Amino acid sequence: MRADTKFSPNSIALIALMTAITVGLSFVKIPFIVPFTLQTLACMLAGLLLARKEAVASQLLYIFLGLIGLPIFAAGGGFSYFIYPTFGYILYMPAMAWTISTLKLKNLALSLLLAIIPQLVFGLLYYYFIVTVVQGAQQQLAYLFSVLFLPFLPAELLKAAAAVLLYRYLPNSIKGSK
Repeated sequence: MRADTKFSPNSIALIALMTAITVGLSFVKIPFIVPFTLQTLACMLAGLLLARKEAVASQLLYIFLGLIGLPIFAAGGGFSYFIYPTFGYILYMPAMAWTISTLKLKNLALSLLLAIIPQLVFGLLYYYFIVTVVQGAQQQLAYLFSVLFLPFLPAELLKAAAAVLLYRYLPNSIKGSK
């Protein structure tokens, strides 16, 4: 392994902390027009607070822990979660953290927007694939867009605003990662 791919003890602690925060916030369910959890808020914070590889690692670890059977996803856990229609939203979280961490210094708001929109699109397309190809049901993409994208966009934007507020008011010593 190359030296630049190893994680320092401090990085490992930060990865574990953000993974734990993601796990904890996945259990917070907000009743809204469409109920949602706060795990993507944790993912946004990982992208804002951690360096790119640590942010991605924290979200990969979250997914790994859920897939090996820990009941940390909204509807449980286990390898069979791959065929759970909404797993695409979770599966995209490392890319979401990467996008935010990569672009945060250029434009904070844009980094979040460029992470949220693709995550919602990926989640919708994953749902469509699982339901139509794996389960053999008929679904219209336009209908799915109206129930899996549009209702969640305001919630994700609110989470992004909360992430920015938290990030801005945290001490600089916590925001030390590039």
